[in-house]
Amino acid sequence: MCHCNALNRTSLRCTGTLRPSRVFSSSARYEIEWKGRKLAGSAQRRYACAAGEIVLQHGSILCGSAHRRLADYLALDDELVRRDICAGLNEKTSDLEMISGQQVDIQELSRCMKKGFEHAWGITFVETDHKSGYPKEAYA
Repeated sequence: MCHCNALNRTSLRCTGTLRPSRVFSSSARYEIEWKGRKLAGSAQRRYACAAGEIVLQHGSILCGSAHRRLADYLALDDELVRRDICAGLNEKTSDLEMISGQQVDIQELSRCMKKGFEHAWGITFVETDHKSGYPKEAYA
């Protein structure tokens, strides 16, 4: 079991429901929330093929508070709009540091996510050589 320091399975479990969210200018079909606040946004596409089901997943997990500065990078003429965007981000989002009360170790989070996907889907990820595309074990 992956402990993820203070981020254990209990503290990371989504207590809300998956539902549409309008936190950013565009949103994924479903968002992951913690206590009603967006924690992760993602998109998923499933394909059926002869080999089985293929899942394409991408998204963002809010690990720290940097996302709250997004409005600072927008070319906005109206300061009220900027403040409204900032207020929305502060009110409607959460992040792993806020939830755990400590800085997130990205390497540990990556290991935990890998183990979680392997466990949930009954798969094993294989590390590949990026140049050849073949499993690294083939070169051992």
